[in-house]
Order: sequence, then C-alpha cells, then structure tokens
Amino acid sequence: MQHSIKSMQCGWCSLVSKAITEDPVRKAPPQDGSRFHIRVQFRQHLEVEDDSGMKRPADRKTSLYLNVESKQRQKRLQFEDLPVQTYSVHSAKGDPVAKFLPQVKLLLDVNSTVAHDLIKKHCEDPEHPRLFVNRQCTEDKYVALSYVWGCEQPHCTTGQNLESYIKGIPLEYIPKTIMDAIAVARDLGFRYLWVDTFCIIQDSKDDKAREIRQIRRIFSDAYLTIIAACAGTVNDGFLHERRPPVPTPIVLPFCCPDGTIGTMQLRNPFNLPDHPVDERAWCLEEHLLSPRKVIYTAHTLRYACEKSSENLGSDSNFLQDTSDMLSLSRPASSVRATSNGGPEVDLTDTIFLWKMILSNYTRRILTKSRDRLNALAGVAEEFQILWPDSRYIAGLWAHQLPGCLLWHNVGGSQCCSRPNRNSAPSWSWASTDGEVDMNIYDFSTNGILCTIIQCDAVVAHQENPYGDVKGGTLVLDAILISAMWDTGSNRLFDAALCMPTNSSQSPEWSPFEKHFGGGVIPDTLETVSRETCRVQLVMIKLAYDILQGLVLVPTDPNPSMEQNAFPTFRRVGFFDYGFRAKGPDIARLSCARQRIKII
Repeated sequence: MQHSIKSMQCGWCSLVSKAITEDPVRKAPPQDGSRFHIRVQFRQHLEVEDDSGMKRPADRKTSLYLNVESKQRQKRLQFEDLPVQTYSVHSAKGDPVAKFLPQVKLLLDVNSTVAHDLIKKHCEDPEHPRLFVNRQCTEDKYVALSYVWGCEQPHCTTGQNLESYIKGIPLEYIPKTIMDAIAVARDLGFRYLWVDTFCIIQDSKDDKAREIRQIRRIFSDAYLTIIAACAGTVNDGFLHERRPPVPTPIVLPFCCPDGTIGTMQLRNPFNLPDHPVDERAWCLEEHLLSPRKVIYTAHTLRYACEKSSENLGSDSNFLQDTSDMLSLSRPASSVRATSNGGPEVDLTDTIFLWKMILSNYTRRILTKSRDRLNALAGVAEEFQILWPDSRYIAGLWAHQLPGCLLWHNVGGSQCCSRPNRNSAPSWSWASTDGEVDMNIYDFSTNGILCTIIQCDAVVAHQENPYGDVKGGTLVLDAILISAMWDTGSNRLFDAALCMPTNSSQSPEWSPFEKHFGGGVIPDTLETVSRETCRVQLVMIKLAYDILQGLVLVPTDPNPSMEQNAFPTFRRVGFFDYGFRAKGPDIARLSCARQRIKII
C-alpha cells in the first residue's frame, strides 16, 4: 500500500492508509501482513437550511462513509454500528461526474472571517516568502525571531533590493535558521514573521535608528517569539535532531514540614550547558521583552510565558535561569495597575532587577561596540515606565545618582580595551567593554560626599532617546585628592606625602600613612599602560567605613584659565579603601570642595 501511495499516487490507498493509522480504537500500528475489511457507502440527500426562520430545501449533498475493520473486529455486520470516517463528495467543473455529483459551492462573501482565514491558509505560498511593508497599519498577529547572526548575511535587506524583496525573496538567499523559523510560523498558523536581517534596511542608518527605537514594541507585541537558542550561526538552523540530554540531576529525599516525604534535585548551577543566545547582548533584550517564547535549546523545546515555563515532555530544565530577571512586561504592567488602585511596586526590587539585568547584559558579546546602549534601549524604555519621574542618561538613571557612578568592571581578566568608535562619556559604563557591576546599596543617599550640578548626554538619534549617545557632561561639587597610582599593584598613595627621589624612577613608598589602604579597579587596559601615574581621586561616598570614588586624569595638560572654567577630567577607574577615622583620612575629608567637569 505504501508503495502504491508513493509511486502511483493512489488516492484510494492514501484514504485507506489514513483510516488505519488514525483509528482511535487501535492502540498500536498494525503488523506487517495484517488483513483489513474495507466498506464504503455513498449516501445522497437534500440538505435543509434555516433562512430567517423559513425552511427550504437546499442543494443535493453526497457523503462517503468509509470503514476499515481488522479481521478481529469483522463480526459487527451492521454498517450503521461501525466506526466510520465521513467525507463530503464533490465534483470539479467540467468533469463528467459533475452530472451526478454536486460541485463545490463558491464562498461569495469575500469579506467574511472565513474568507480571510482561507486566504491566509491557502493563498499565501510558504515557498515564496516576501517582505510585507505595513503601509496601511494592518493589525494582525505575528511571530518574532531571536537568534545569533554568527556570520555575515550577504542577502539582508538593503535600499537596493527592497523593492524586489517586496515581490519575493529567493529561497537560496534565506539562511537555515530563518527558513526554520518560517516553517515554525507557518505550522503554528501565523502569516507574518519579523526578522531583523530582512525587516530592517541594513545599509540605512535612519531606518536602523527607527527600528531600534521600536524593538521594545516589536518583541513585546509579538504573539510569540521563536528563540533559536542552539544555533551558533544563522546558517545552522534549529529544527534538527536533539542531542541526548545532559546527565539528570541527583535526586534526594526531602522531608516536608507537614511530614510528607518528597524529593529534591541537585545540580551544579555553574556547570550548565551554554547556548549561543546566552552569549549575545541583543538576545537578552529580545528574551526579556517577549511575553511568550518557544525556545529551541540543544536538548529540548521549552515554552515560557509570564507565569510559567514548561519543557517538552516535562524534560529536565538545564537552561540558564533568567526567572529572577522576569519578563519585563510584568513590572511595567504592575505600575499601570498601581495607577488603577492595584498593589504598589517595590522600588527596591526594581533597582535590584536593573542591576541584575545590567550585570548579565554587559558580560555578553556585541559585534559592534557602538551598540552598547542600543542593544539595551528597549529594556531601558520599559524601566522608564517603572521610574516615570527619572531620566535615562547614557545608561545611568538620574534618580540613582551619584551612587550609580560607582560602577566598575569585575576586574582581572574581564578588563578590556577601550572600544573603538564608542562616544559614550567616560563616566558611563557604556564607554567600556566587558562585565560591569554595581552595588544597589550605592544608590542610597547615605554617606554621599558630592553634589550633582549637571549630568547630561547628547543622544545620537533624537527618535531613540534610550540609544547611542555622542558624548556627555557631568559636573560635580566634590572633594578632589591628588594621588599616585601604582598600576602594577593597583595601590593608591597620597601624592602630597610621596616625594620621589628621582623623577625618572618610581616613588619610594615608605610610611604606612602614604598608602590609602585600598586599591583601584581600572576601567580599561589602556589605563594601566604606565607603571605609575599621578591621578585625581573624587570622593563619592563613605558608608560602612568604606570610602568609594572615581579615579580621574586631566583631559588637557594645560587647562584653560578662563573665568568660570572648570577643570576637566576623564574617568579611568574606580577606587575604594577602608576609612580610618584618624590622621590623613580625616584630613582628606576636611578638604574644601571644588567644582569639576568629567567628560
């Protein structure tokens, strides 16, 4: 039978095969050589329709009833008692059978819901995808794709091929991951798929800026986001055989407080398999903003929404846990609910959430370092709903100043070179590469030693106030201390107490008081290019006997002598040291404040 279906395209064999395989009574596939009894019956009758309460005869209707019985069930002889599959029978126009069988009725209501559904299902050709430009603001459900580029895409949309792509995109131009996403979207019944490489004009700075501005809306409004977590490049695809799952966790008994015995699972949280999307900066924003996600991991398929997540077949969860970062639509919707009399939002929780997202985001990779702010713009815009009275300034929030200036990289091997073509101000974490950290307790006003006079940044594109910037200015009233920085040990010494014996040699650090007792975390590798250097320390905060601040160097060795001109500096690091309430430490805090500018 299978041979007849494949080689001869036999319609009767296909019909019978379907009846056998889809029989709800049969619990297992039939064995080779099994025999079946096939019974077919045609019935013809007049269909009656209800039209405004009036009964009238309708067209002739012919039905085919098919029963396929195994030898063990052939004792039931009455056809009416047998399980059957029912088909309506029609003829095609011009066929000789049309004299005896009714033709398919045309659906004349072309504006009905049924008509539109049929058009979407049958008139869109998945083998000929094309760009849809929504000029008339058509509203419909769509799917978004989150994936890793991993390599260049030579056939992305440009100003030159835009018009041709509206007519159709050649299949050979579409990478495997995107083709898989098209297949998933079609199988789920969706007509539209948003993919950055085709839906953003890649050689247009203006279109990129507009679309980046819309990233939050694109992913939060998507009915579903497909996350190709296991695909290392856009050419890999994700609809392939899954590798065997990672080893199951250790299961141990657990005695519950009510006396019942359950089980607990133990797994090493630092030994989870990495997925390519976990390493890319853009993918974090897309994950956080999406209310519903299907995640194609290396070992299973996972569905996640705002309330729960579930692996296919209840498989073990070996994904990196982002539940503590929540889907951002939840805190934002909570704020909206608060304005309508709902529960209030804990602002401490939202600050902690921002810190966690920032830490996770900055450890990820960006192909273009100038996108350091762009790839987080949608998340920042969502937090603006949480903090409506604050301002977002080059990655920092105004209501968290000056404490949020105390960010620093995680040190050691995580210290990176200063990125090229990055115009963020030095006081912003966006001016560096690599993972940064900040303590949420730094955001409190306790122990603050400086005053913010001005903090502004110039956005690169006015339509995207949460994206890339073209510089910025920070003006402080603060205590400024001159120091010597031993870049080899990252120790600080009071410059006023350190007199080098020879200007060409390193200072002779002698008395204990000369050492501040703490150290420096440089912002970038370029900062530590010299063995020792003179720097300025600006005191930001003293809390829990720890004094924290920024390490600065002058931007101009010959500062302007104009009236009202502030000395201008550039940030090169973060420092902290244990404060001793005696001697030099007390004297340093007694110094007069001065107004400085950091760019």
